[in-house]
Amino acid sequence: MMNLKTNLSLEEQLAYEFAHHWRDEHYRPNLEEVDWLRFAKLLTHNRMAMLAMQIFARANISIPQEAQKLIREQADRYERSASKLGSALITYLKAADERRIETIVLKGLWLCENIYQVPAMRPGGDIDILVHRRDVDACLNLLAEQGIGEFWPNLLHDDYFTRHHLHQQRSTPDLNIWFEIHWALLAIHLVKHAVYLPSLADRDDLPRIILADGMLMYYLDVTETLKLHPNIDWNLTIKLAHDWGAVDILGSVLQTCKKYFDAPIPDKVIAALPISRHGFVTRTLMARAADQELATYEERKGSRFWNLLLAHNSAFILRPIRLLETISYFFPPSDFLRRRYGRTNFITRLRHLTIASWQTLRFGWDTLYFGMERYVRLKRLGKSASFFNKLETHL
Repeated sequence: MMNLKTNLSLEEQLAYEFAHHWRDEHYRPNLEEVDWLRFAKLLTHNRMAMLAMQIFARANISIPQEAQKLIREQADRYERSASKLGSALITYLKAADERRIETIVLKGLWLCENIYQVPAMRPGGDIDILVHRRDVDACLNLLAEQGIGEFWPNLLHDDYFTRHHLHQQRSTPDLNIWFEIHWALLAIHLVKHAVYLPSLADRDDLPRIILADGMLMYYLDVTETLKLHPNIDWNLTIKLAHDWGAVDILGSVLQTCKKYFDAPIPDKVIAALPISRHGFVTRTLMARAADQELATYEERKGSRFWNLLLAHNSAFILRPIRLLETISYFFPPSDFLRRRYGRTNFITRLRHLTIASWQTLRFGWDTLYFGMERYVRLKRLGKSASFFNKLETHL
C-alpha cells in the first residue's frame, strides 16, 4: 500500500486510494464520512473525474447532486474534448501517413488510447505531435489544408517560436482544436509541471502539495505507463538521464511515483538517479512557491506579493523560477559544461558565459521585436494587445 502520511484528510487519502485501485474490479471505497463537495472539488482539481466515475459506477455508488454536478461537468468536458481532438487527430494522421510525414503523438491522447484505454480519461487541451525538423513545413501545410492554421491573433510570429520554443501552434478558426507541432523534446513528462520536486521530494507534506498543485494524474500517468511496460530498458534510461542532465528531475519523479503510487521501479534505478542537494536560494524559493500553492488550496490567505511573482502566465518572465533558470543558464554546474564542451576550466566557463549572454540578448531583442509586431497587428484589428489576454473558446 502507498506510503502516505496520516496528516492527510479523508478526502485526500481517498484521492490517492482511487488512483491506486482504479483498475481493481473488486475495490469498494468506504465513503461513509466523506465530505462530498470537498471530495468532488479535489477530484476535479486533479483531473480525476473520469477515473472516479468508473469507480462509482462499478461500486454502484450514489453521489449527492451538487458533487455529482461538478464531476459530471468535467467528465462531459473531457468527453467532448476527446471526441473533437480524437477526430481531428485521426484525420491528420491518415493524411500524414499518405504524405510520409512521420508523426509521434505525445501526452494526453496517446495516454488515453495506449495506457488508460479510456478515450476521455485525460485528453488534454490540445494535440501534441512530434515530427522531424525537415517535415515541419509539410506538416503545417497539411494542417492548413485541413482548416487548421494561424487563427488566434494573440500568438507571436512563427519565427519567435522557431528560435526559442522549438514548436509551432495552429488552431481551427473557432479556437477549439489546437495542434502543437514539436520537432524536439525539451522536457521529460512533469519537468515543467513539477520544477519544485527535486527540492521538496523529502517533505512530509509532498502528497498534499501534489494535490494542491492539481498534478496527481500526472504522476499516475508515469506509474501506469511503467506498469504496462515492465520491460523498460532502465540502463538506457539512466544513461540518457545522466547524458542530458536530467538526473534530478527524473530521479525525483520516479522516487515520488514509487513511494506514493507503488510504481514498479527497481531500487537500483532510484539509487542510480540520486537527487542532488540544491542551494539555499533554490530550496527556499521552491519551498515558498509550494507554500503559496498550499495556501490557495487550503483557502488560507497567502502573500499577495508571492501570488504576483508566481503568476502562471508565461509572459511574466521575472518570476522566481525564471530567475533561477536564468542564473543557472549563465553559470551552469560542471557536469553540464563537461557534457557540452568536454571540459570545465575557466576558459570554458568564460566561453559559455559569452555564448549565453549573446543568446540572452537575442532572446530579449526577439521578445521586444515580435512583441511590438504583435502589438501593432492586434491594434490594427481593434483588439486588446495585453500579454494577459485569455484564450476564449466556445465548446
